[in-house]
Amino acid sequence: MAADIHPRDPMRIIRILFFFLAALLVWAGPLSSGALASAQRDYTSGWNEFQRLIKDQKQSRQRTAWLAVRNMFNSAYQKDPGGPEAPKALFYLGRVHEEMGIRLGQRSDFTQAADYYGRVASRFPTHTWADDALLRKARIHLDHLEDSAQAYIDLLAIVHNHPKGDMLPQAQTLL
Repeated sequence: MAADIHPRDPMRIIRILFFFLAALLVWAGPLSSGALASAQRDYTSGWNEFQRLIKDQKQSRQRTAWLAVRNMFNSAYQKDPGGPEAPKALFYLGRVHEEMGIRLGQRSDFTQAADYYGRVASRFPTHTWADDALLRKARIHLDHLEDSAQAYIDLLAIVHNHPKGDMLPQAQTLL
């Protein structure tokens, strides 16, 4: 086949490259939309299970139940880390760890929750939940991790980076 391509026939080379590029796009297109749909399903399943678990007093004291929900949100994020569900999945990863910290009393869960909330704000700074994530992070640092300096930094980030956000009044009050 290489003998058919003459070095002085650039149009033939361009047509062949165009063909391969088009074939690649056709092949990759369904995968990305499939990943998006799968991420949406995982996020929705995680959200539904999170809501159910919040209301179930007995099961909400079991770490394994929370870890199963965490895995759903993690799967949603991993399948489409730049997609529309990604910031919400990270936010709910924080919520899951925050709830585990509250219900199961492990400091490491609060640390993990603060980390996830920070990821929402840093990776998706223009998302409408970024200021919500920063406020939750600040409250965790104040109420559970005894780190008022970090809470102050998070609250200032809301004031400076989200002056029109719905969390601004609460951040100003906490400051």
